[in-house]
Parts: sequence; C-alpha cells; structure tokens
Amino acid sequence: MIIQKLFPLFDRAHGSNVAGKASPAHIVPAKFNDDDQLVFREFEFSEDMIDRIEQKWTAMGYESERTIPDNCPLEPGLLIRQQRINAFKPKGQIITLSIHSNAITMGDKWQNTATGFAYFTAKGITNSDKMNTRLYKFSEQYFPEIYHYKSNSPEYPGKEANFTVLTAKGNAILLEIGFQDNRKDVAMLLDPKFREKYSTMIVEWLVAENRLLIQVQNSQNSAK
Repeated sequence: MIIQKLFPLFDRAHGSNVAGKASPAHIVPAKFNDDDQLVFREFEFSEDMIDRIEQKWTAMGYESERTIPDNCPLEPGLLIRQQRINAFKPKGQIITLSIHSNAITMGDKWQNTATGFAYFTAKGITNSDKMNTRLYKFSEQYFPEIYHYKSNSPEYPGKEANFTVLTAKGNAILLEIGFQDNRKDVAMLLDPKFREKYSTMIVEWLVAENRLLIQVQNSQNSAK
C-alpha cells in the first residue's frame, strides 16, 4: 500500500502566446535555416517533461495535479496559476514544481557562454530550500557533466527569486533546465533519452522526499 504525504503540483512553462520562450531556430528560422533540427519551444518541452514525470509517478500509485490541467497551450496568467496553487487542497504537503528552460538573450541569436541547470526557491529560508538542496544532490549525481548554478550559501545551494508561482502556498521549486539559446543545450533538451533520464531523476527525488516526510511524521508521532 502506497503512503503518500507529499503531493506534487506540476506547473508548465509559459504558454504559446507568450513572446520568445523558444530557440532562435524557431523565433527567426530564416536567419538560422541550417538549424532545423534545433527548433525548440519551451512550453512544449515543459508539457512533455510533466507528462513523463507524472506518468512514472502515477504508475507507482501516487497522486498529483497540474496548474494547467487541460493542457491548453495558451498562457492562463501568473496570478491564475498562483490562485490555482492556493486552491489546491491535498491530503498532505504541497510541492509545486515549475518546469522551464533558461535564456540570456531575447531568442534572436545563439550564445555559447551560459549552459546548465538552476533550481530556484522564493527568497528567505523555508522548507523549500531544504528540499531544493536535496534536489541539487540528486541532479548532480545524475548529471555530473552538467554545470549547476548555485548560490553562495554553503548550506543551501539553490538560487532565489520571487517568481509568482514560488510565492503561493506550500513548498515550491522552479527548475531552469538548460538554455534554449545555447545550441548544445537545445540538442540535449530535444533528446528523448535526456528527457527520460531527467524525468526518472525527478521521480526518484520525489519518492525520497515523500519517504523522508513519512519518517519525520512517524518520529514526531512517536515522541508524543
């Protein structure tokens, strides 16, 4: 019997009607007509990653929800996302996972200076920072060859920003997976093998977090 204390709420990246949020091969195809194999859209990537993660998670008997349950490609708005998170009433702790890819340009050109992963929590020390610290460990073990952007804190390596979805109730982490304006990163993000490996890593981390939460609650009950 599955005991679930941690309930993921998956948050897809910006919708198809949000400007940019794609590789240069998609935004300016005439300029990069030799890069047809590098056409990448962030919302499609995010949706596919959530599909893969959720499929693995629910196959194990766990439950989860989405901030955009109908898979509508359009952007509902950041405040709508926040409202949906706040309205979520699971039977345990929430962990919102917002899945994105990064960029340092407007998407009209390729760059080769920024590459790698970065995981964000809201500003200030919360339980999300502890969960994010463990996520970094999983991620670095799975992908030691990938650069992981970190804070200067020796205890909490995660980056911080008050993105709207991170300021809703419960635990929340925003994942920036690769750079959509870096050719090598885009090739990686488009690779089904990478997506399978990354989604497996996230599910294993979620299972570990759920197990830890059960242990903590059992210990607290024993102490009473």
